[in-house]
Amino acid sequence: MSTNSGHKRVDAYPYRYAGEVLGFDFVKYELNTGASQSLGDTLSLNLASEETWATGELTVEVSVTQHSLNRVFPSSAPYDGALVVVAYCPTNHHRFETVVEGPLLTEGTYSNTIDLEYDSIRGRVELTPLLVRTKKLKKQPSGHSGPPFAERVGRKLAHGISGHLDIDDPLGGRSKNLPTIPRSFADAPFPADDGNMWYLQLTDPAKPKLFINSDHGFLQSFFEDEGQHSRGRIRQLVVDLQGTQILTQFVLQAAELYAIDGETRFDWQDRMLTDVCSDVFEGKTSEEVSEMLEPGNLSDTLNSITTTVQRRRAPHESLERVLDLNI
Repeated sequence: MSTNSGHKRVDAYPYRYAGEVLGFDFVKYELNTGASQSLGDTLSLNLASEETWATGELTVEVSVTQHSLNRVFPSSAPYDGALVVVAYCPTNHHRFETVVEGPLLTEGTYSNTIDLEYDSIRGRVELTPLLVRTKKLKKQPSGHSGPPFAERVGRKLAHGISGHLDIDDPLGGRSKNLPTIPRSFADAPFPADDGNMWYLQLTDPAKPKLFINSDHGFLQSFFEDEGQHSRGRIRQLVVDLQGTQILTQFVLQAAELYAIDGETRFDWQDRMLTDVCSDVFEGKTSEEVSEMLEPGNLSDTLNSITTTVQRRRAPHESLERVLDLNI
């Protein structure tokens, strides 16, 4: 089970906070299509390749130790606390939570299922385990010194490493129309510089291709590492940072084609403008988009695209998890 003994931002709370001490794992997923798979020692799940589904369940485990409970509760077991998993989808700002165990709690490992509804979530969903207080603490223990115990119901007392669930392909949606092709960039007359990690080719707008530089032999195994410790966290940071750049370029290309053609002609193009960057382009005519791409306006448009894409990929969260490693 993924856990961490660090105590991120403990001092930022005006009461006793245990930090990042909860264990968290994905155990199994089941979809209404009949698809299911047992998982283990992972906090990463990609459902983009699954056939069209409407509902599903993700079974998770959350654990808490006696030591952690002693730090944030003044009483003895059972404690007035609950383990919950909070899910947040930055693409459409949808937030929901599942109680794994509570409102009374003792040390141990607990499991429960998180209900998934495809129509309610898009792109990437971040899932974070929390320990919260479930009953008001009327007063501090007699003779207690140091930071006070949290008193209000709902106060967060500890958290664990976050996991992520990719519902669909952020570039192509359910249709897998973006082949990722390994290729040597050193081979002439390939247009990309041999030092590049990736190259997006839109020579044929109906069939976009993403080339990965095979000259960097470590890339494939690095990107396949789904672990949640140092290498896995660094991998996720790189993927999110590179993904932000790729997605930004895709959105810009989609907008340029729309401005030229006066309509969206491809599924991936429509998805870029009406889903990924709906905040920027939804309801805009081709003439308005063309004006947005003119030299005097392009910088502001690009900033708006980048802001929306970063909210979707949330690279700051991956960076925060890497910084927590203290490496």
